[in-house]
Amino acid sequence: MISRSAQSQLRIAAPAAVESTTHPKKGERNMRHAANRTLVALAAATGLILLAPAAGRAQTGETAAEHAAHAGKAEAAHEGESLKADLGTTEIAGLKVRVTQGMLVAAGGEGAFDLTAEGTKPPKAIRGWVGTADAKGSLKARAEKGEAGWHLHLEVPKTLGADAMLWIDVEPAAGPKGRASFAVKRK
Repeated sequence: MISRSAQSQLRIAAPAAVESTTHPKKGERNMRHAANRTLVALAAATGLILLAPAAGRAQTGETAAEHAAHAGKAEAAHEGESLKADLGTTEIAGLKVRVTQGMLVAAGGEGAFDLTAEGTKPPKAIRGWVGTADAKGSLKARAEKGEAGWHLHLEVPKTLGADAMLWIDVEPAAGPKGRASFAVKRK
């Protein structure tokens, strides 16, 4: 909320911008009042926007330092699961695709994979899932293009059969789609 002194300063500054050399007419007075209301609303909104991040931490009782420490612990836990396992290279839809697993997978958890797709043209899209070939019970995810290739982050089904694999669908720039599977590393 904006303080009374700030409101009065805004009221003092706003008429100077709108004021004319003659006595204000009714329309000019209304314009000045509208300008004052607009300035007060803008100042209040700006204050709320600037205070929002601090207010979110205040509601949880967490200081900025505690928030940073908590985020660091979560990242360290995620890194503790990290893995750089080469799952292999195969040709899919005319592209040479190499898959590296970034973390161990477990039923109901997450999976992270890095992919490279080499060919004459980059693919339109790469999608993947962990499960069976028909993707029943799995959630397909689209890989994101990065500087060094593609990154696929996906959810692993809550029930994971012994025959579950990583399935990769490649949609090339031209031509039919292709599919291949890779054995995943589990927890």
